[in-house]
Amino acid sequence: MSTDILTDSLTEAESGNEAFSTDAHDAPRGNKWLRRLLVLSDSVGITLAWLITSLSVVSSEGLTSRSRLGFLPVVLVVTLTTIAGAKLYKARVCSVRAVETATLIRACGLASTASWLIAGRFGADAIRLSTAAVSGVLTFTFVMALRTFYRSFLEAARSEGRFTRPVLLVGSGDEAYELEQMIVDEPELGYRVIGVVGRAHEAAERNFAAPYLGPVADAVQIARAHGVTGVVIGSSSLGFRELNQTVRVLLDAGIHVQVSGGLLGFNASRLRSNPIGREAAFYLEQVQLKGWQSKVKRVLDLLLGTIALVLASPLMAIFAILIRRDGGKAIFRQQRIGHNGKPFPVFKLRTMVVNAESLLAELEAKNERTGPLFKMKNDPRFTRIGKFLDATSLNELPQLINVLRGEMSLVGPRPALQREVDQFNDRLLLRHRVRPGMTGLWQVESRDNPSFADYERCDVFYVENWSVRLDLMIMAQTVVEVGRRALGKSSSNNPEKQESVRPNLTLAGADDARA
Repeated sequence: MSTDILTDSLTEAESGNEAFSTDAHDAPRGNKWLRRLLVLSDSVGITLAWLITSLSVVSSEGLTSRSRLGFLPVVLVVTLTTIAGAKLYKARVCSVRAVETATLIRACGLASTASWLIAGRFGADAIRLSTAAVSGVLTFTFVMALRTFYRSFLEAARSEGRFTRPVLLVGSGDEAYELEQMIVDEPELGYRVIGVVGRAHEAAERNFAAPYLGPVADAVQIARAHGVTGVVIGSSSLGFRELNQTVRVLLDAGIHVQVSGGLLGFNASRLRSNPIGREAAFYLEQVQLKGWQSKVKRVLDLLLGTIALVLASPLMAIFAILIRRDGGKAIFRQQRIGHNGKPFPVFKLRTMVVNAESLLAELEAKNERTGPLFKMKNDPRFTRIGKFLDATSLNELPQLINVLRGEMSLVGPRPALQREVDQFNDRLLLRHRVRPGMTGLWQVESRDNPSFADYERCDVFYVENWSVRLDLMIMAQTVVEVGRRALGKSSSNNPEKQESVRPNLTLAGADDARA
């Protein structure tokens, strides 16, 4: 299957973290190039995985080099088709990397099994199931690694204003304002709000970043005047009849419409299409936090935590020696707030000078984050080895002890300082319902994002949508993220426009209005 054939079948798709128009003729030339780039990236990963499998495993089964190379096109077509079938070229699947990781694992497993069955069905040289399994693991490894580099490239480009789609924001109420704030905080979403339509007095009260362009009734004319092919609607900002009339008029005009569901912090996977009569409606699944899930989470903490501590001990010993060379103790203890608001001592490898905390007051004015969290790009308090440890999060390896002691979990919200907790609102204090984690949704998706609102969205989303499956996805993504940071691949070259997650609002029709 050629790249063109595959991408033609994905005209309405979105690649990785980018979004494309539902009409191939509307998609910008750059987006078409990006689409082909992602397919090419996946193809390279699949090819490398099969060739390595062939040379290391299949050779022992008596296959000739010609047989190995001859079966590669079949593996390539089957795997690309499976990846596309799993909607891994759609932003609603891949916008959160933990979800992308889990979906890709399933797709690679299915593709390797299908290739094995096809080989036997058409009389190809025998390929053992174990060989197919090795191929599937390697395929996931290479494809995910290449997608990580692709994501870094795309997010860096979008932080500079490239590969973004201009949209019109319809609505001037609180929901529309929250939508704009999210788009501003997270440039990697690929949107660029060129203006707001709604009620003039509401827009003035909320001080939107984008200019007010006119009333909702003129949305079509305004969109055409500014060359916009898509709109994002804050549904609660419009009355019932106004919303329905506006959507119909926009669709009749050939404009792509994306409607926010008005739900804050609810996982889209919990929404089920459940019409009332003939009218569109969603059923919202309850969070099923059964007792067995909590027990499984603790078992995983103990099992994986013990294995990780054993494997990490030699590495921590090396880092401790390097830290001691700069003076001071290797292990840093600090009081943090944990489960049910109880304080506990968190263990970390020391990354800063001994008197770092006393120097913080002098640096507060240079804080690059909003809210109570502190982050400074070139913080002078870091030691030489400390910069590397902090960038890769390897300084947190001693927290495995906290995990085994039951004070933390492998996955959960970041353990906060008391001075930070004192500034949290009631909604964010929900994070204390669960144990803090060594890694978490914010850590893998938005650690470099300076927006405190994004920090809040991630933590509350995790607490309200927690599951063992989500934990496993976050752990898998953590491995990828640590590897990327170890190689010096930050989320973006722009410290003020960094990578983030977008769990805060449910957007209906996410695959139909992004370009």
